[in-house]
Amino acid sequence: GSLLMANLEATDALHVECELMLAAHGGPWSFEVRQGDPASELGHAADRYGAGMIVVGNSRHRLPRVVGTSVTDRLIRRTAASVLVVPSAPWIK
Repeated sequence: GSLLMANLEATDALHVECELMLAAHGGPWSFEVRQGDPASELGHAADRYGAGMIVVGNSRHRLPRVVGTSVTDRLIRRTAASVLVVPSAPWIK
């Protein structure tokens, strides 16, 4: 229904935004939509692609922690890749 259409539209808009941002930098990249625990899914993707580093944004507002740890904390423990946390852009709230 309408929720599925909204999700597809949001995914398409995000994909286009990534294309625009990354076009100037060159190099290979991919866009994937995954469902599940963010730390696990990022870790699985890093393993699949042999990533040496995962870059994640730091939220300006803290969401409730799941099982007492943040996504970043769980990701650091789950993957062999380095994890770089960058501050969120000032326009993202």
